[in-house]
Amino acid sequence: MQFKDIEGQYDIANQLTEIIDSGRISHAQMFLGKTVSGNLALAIAYAQYVSCEHRCHYGDAAEGGLRADSCGECASCKKYKQLSHPDVHFYFPNTTNDRVKKDASSSEFASEFREFLLANHQQATLDDWYSFFSASITLMRFKSLVSISSSELN
Repeated sequence: MQFKDIEGQYDIANQLTEIIDSGRISHAQMFLGKTVSGNLALAIAYAQYVSCEHRCHYGDAAEGGLRADSCGECASCKKYKQLSHPDVHFYFPNTTNDRVKKDASSSEFASEFREFLLANHQQATLDDWYSFFSASITLMRFKSLVSISSSELN
């Protein structure tokens, strides 16, 4: 996901790229907003820009345009495009099913979640995920949550 693909977020994208380019990247960044406001896409574009090997700079952001963006072509950008970069971890509600009988964690459903995000261009609601999740997987019970085991990186 590149900043140019996110409509209505150029001002924020310009602020983020300026901070990154000045070398003042904070240890954590929170993207908060209304549902389907582009925050997830913006967070992914931010992480991609940080990792990009060949950042593109367009000069001053005249007339609401972008001042910079990731190249979209380097190895790192290609992994972000598929949501498979090793530095990106998603934590999301899930539940047990016929494959995972106990203590379901996000890592066990990562491929389904990536497929869901790619199909919806990172612009979906939690209800959309529940619908996708229950349609694609035979559920044992549907009490979804983000379990403590999800926080343990493998």
